[in-house]
Amino acid sequence: FDTIPTIITPLYRTLMTSQRDTRKRGSKTTVGMVRLGWARCYGRGQRKQKAAIFLMIGIICTLAATRRYGRGSSSSTSNSSSKNSDMELFIFRSLMDTYPAVSDPSSSRDNGGIPLDQIAIYPAAHTDDNVPSIADGVQEARAALSFMKSDDGNNTTATVISAKVLLNDVDNTKLKPPIPNFSGTAYTQNLLKERGIVENVELIPGWHDTYNGMNSLNELEKLILHCRDKGVRALVIVSTPYHIPRSFLSGLSVASRLYPELLVYAKAAQPREPGYWNKVVAHSQGTLIGSRDEFVASEMGRMERYTEAGDLIPVSEALEILYKRDRNGVY
Repeated sequence: FDTIPTIITPLYRTLMTSQRDTRKRGSKTTVGMVRLGWARCYGRGQRKQKAAIFLMIGIICTLAATRRYGRGSSSSTSNSSSKNSDMELFIFRSLMDTYPAVSDPSSSRDNGGIPLDQIAIYPAAHTDDNVPSIADGVQEARAALSFMKSDDGNNTTATVISAKVLLNDVDNTKLKPPIPNFSGTAYTQNLLKERGIVENVELIPGWHDTYNGMNSLNELEKLILHCRDKGVRALVIVSTPYHIPRSFLSGLSVASRLYPELLVYAKAAQPREPGYWNKVVAHSQGTLIGSRDEFVASEMGRMERYTEAGDLIPVSEALEILYKRDRNGVY
């Protein structure tokens, strides 16, 4: 036992003054204390007692250091870690979000869901390389947000009722300047028709009366104002896997300013194309050329910059909105 002060004191001081990552330091210290205790005590006839003492002291040092790092001297490190954790959680939520609860039109019981005529699906505007996967995503969302309603009450004939699909009516030739590798809304409409999505597709008019160009922010402003005017209560945004976090955050940000009652959801269009991630495509106003996996880092950078500029809400605020959405169904 006479070796304990000479070993523990410098370790404790190192822990209390180090500015390195708490969890990494703490786990290494705990393992080190176990190994040290075993090495010191194994051959001296008091194996279990002394090893347990060193283990407990190591854990106590780790907990003490964790409390210190979490409060005070390394607050900037803690804040950075918290922001990273929020971002990671938000990305996962974006990629694997749920659909809104839907009220069954064939049932007289109220399940707390939203009527299908108050739910909209929106395919985010993309360069032509990405529109096929977006159309596939809309098809999947439309199938999930559909019901069979009996026409005569005996289920001999039925009508499919589905959520509406909204499209900003954009003609690329009228944009100033036109976007390279972008054919506008007409191309998206054609691909939706190929997938049998013809009925209940609504064009949002007046784009070129309001805007000269097009970007993710004004795209969602136009969309969400339309949702507000038409009484849409839930909106499902469909986008590519690498773009859906920013598109989702943009939707939540705009809705928080213009229509906070709107419930915003995300649908990541699952890739069906072989070699999807390695294929070189156009992105971001049609001027960014690269493989899709290369766009992930640039999308994260845009989210950070646009948040700092005030165009997007912080992801921590977005997560709070999602928590309230899923807990209550309303804000």
